[in-house]
Amino acid sequence: MVTDIQENNEEIIFINEYTITKKKFMEWGRENTFNKKHIPFVIYWFIFSVACVIFGIKTNVWVSFLLGVFCIYRACLRWIVLTNNQYRILSKQRGGINWIRKTIFSTEDIKVIDSNVSIEYKYTDIIKIKEKGNYIKLVANNGTVIRLYADENEYFNWEECKKFLLKKIS
Repeated sequence: MVTDIQENNEEIIFINEYTITKKKFMEWGRENTFNKKHIPFVIYWFIFSVACVIFGIKTNVWVSFLLGVFCIYRACLRWIVLTNNQYRILSKQRGGINWIRKTIFSTEDIKVIDSNVSIEYKYTDIIKIKEKGNYIKLVANNGTVIRLYADENEYFNWEECKKFLLKKIS
């Protein structure tokens, strides 16, 4: 618990800090693409691609075959291109290929700092906490996600932070 640091007359309670790498960013992209909400979309593109490929093979219409290949790209590979492009743009904005993300829990709000970019959330914005081992997601009411890693630094105790958050968001 970090209580001796002050920022803008707010007492800082917890700090979670980790390095965003390309590997971690790509994992987030895969997670966003293949979640429960997007699976029907992926299934649709995959089924449509199979139908196009079969039709193209049986009728010797190569355009249908190419459409099927494009659908496979849309279903399974497009997220890789989009996530790579997003990472490249963000790394240029952040000044390097890897950058530090710091999440500061103060008495008043949550501040997420990525190098030179800062976003503030109110505790009332958080509607859900999802945990999977070391990986924690705080889901806000607008759909954004604050990602935390329980063992990424020495100043963060997730169990204490979770108790604090549950009091603040309820």
